[in-house]
This record gives sequence, structure tokens and C-alpha cells, in this order.
Amino acid sequence: MKTVFHALAALIVAGLLATVGLALAAPAQASETVPAAQCPMPKDFYGNPDEQGNLPTPLYVGLFFEGKDLIHHATAPIDLADMDHVGVGFTSPDNPDKVLFKVETSAPYSTIITNPDGKLWSTAMSYDQEGGQGHPVAKYSDLVGKDTKPGKAKFSADSKVVTFGVGYAVEDGTAIVSSISFHGKDYDLTCKPPVSHTSAPAATPSSSTPKPHAPTSHVAGAGTGVQGGSGSTGALAITGLNVWAVTGVGVGIVAVGGALLAALTARRRITFKA
Repeated sequence: MKTVFHALAALIVAGLLATVGLALAAPAQASETVPAAQCPMPKDFYGNPDEQGNLPTPLYVGLFFEGKDLIHHATAPIDLADMDHVGVGFTSPDNPDKVLFKVETSAPYSTIITNPDGKLWSTAMSYDQEGGQGHPVAKYSDLVGKDTKPGKAKFSADSKVVTFGVGYAVEDGTAIVSSISFHGKDYDLTCKPPVSHTSAPAATPSSSTPKPHAPTSHVAGAGTGVQGGSGSTGALAITGLNVWAVTGVGVGIVAVGGALLAALTARRRITFKA
């Protein structure tokens, strides 16, 4: 009987030592995280050198425009007469009238803006000139031959559209643009959330994967995730030795040994009384 008691006592001591030893040996990595990726600017879209402070913010749901923000995409030169037959447009799910479709031209350099009603005006003209902001025209070709600002050449057969994009009509407010269409092609401005990867296969998607949601107020700084920035703070936990599981095993060993020891002790007491 003493041998049984000694064996059970040894089992309890071993369980305690295993619990303490494995807990101390467990790596302290469980709380470390890896930041999720951020959205880049959509491919081939850019701002001119003097417009770097007015670039929109890339988000999962599209480009976030605020104030004077604008964006360009180069195109092969297109005659103004041909532009009358080129389809243009963009998708803005929240404030479509805050941003307008714009193209840049050569000979002369200017920006031609499409109003929400489809009429056009050029920055080459003064406000009150025909084709200026105060007197927009119906077609691109209507700008040819019209008077321009002093020192600006008139639009002619040599004038070409060389970029397209969108930008603000006014300086207040915000808007998201999720896509642009030009000359039969759609350009997606959204950004796919990063895919979570862990060291062990998971049956369901990681709950830490950032999810896009729409903005309701001012966004400060560049980034992605929420409307206030495209950078998500979602993170992936680094897996390691589970201290709680190890501790549970050790405690289980101690509990089983203790129960057996108590049972044998009680049995011995009954035997003595007999």
C-alpha cells in the first residue's frame, strides 16, 4: 500500500513540475501582431507635380475625395471632334455631384470639365467667355475656334485630349468614387481587403480581416480601412504554444492523482475500523 501512495505522490509532483516548467518555456509571442496591408493608389492613376497635396485617399470602397482632390490617367491623344463620341463617366455612391469628370488637353494646355448636366467648359476660357464656366457648351468640338484667355492659343484641329480623370467642382464636402469609365473601358478604383494567413488551417475566415465601411465625416491622413483612411488596424495574431492548454493538462494530472490518493486513504480508514 505504501508503494501505491508513493506512486500517487510522485504523479502529483510530476504534474506540478510539468505545469510550471511548460508554462515557463512557452514563448511570449501570443500577443504579437502583424499589421494588415494598406490600399495603394490604383494602377496608372496619378497627380501632377503641383497637385501632390490634393491626391484622393485610396480606400477599400474606392477613392475618397475631399476639398480640391483630383486624379488623372493618361490616354493616347484624342481629337476634340472624336471626344464627342467617346463615352465617359464615373460611379460615386454617396455624393456624385461633388466630383466631376475632367480631361486635360494639349495645344493649348487646359482642363475641360463635364458638369452634372453633361455640358462642358474649359479653363482656357474666362468665366464669361463662350465655353467658359459661366457659358458651357454642349460638345467638345464646340470649343474649337472660341476665344480664350489672353496669351492662350485657341482650340483647333491640333488640340488633343491627353488625360482623363475626376476632381472636385467645389472645395467643401467629401465623396467616394469607386470606378471611372472612359472610351469603352471601366477602371476599378476599389481595393480588396488583405487575406488572413495563419500557421494552422482555419475552417472559417479570420475575424481579424479588415472590412470596408463608408465614411460619414472628415478623413485625415492617407491610408485605408474606414472612411477616414485606407489603412486598417486589423491584425493577425501569431500562433504559439498555448499556455492555458498546457496548464490545464498539468492541473488535470494533479487532480486525478489527488482523487485517487483520497480514495485510497478513505478505503484504508474503513479497513482499520473493521
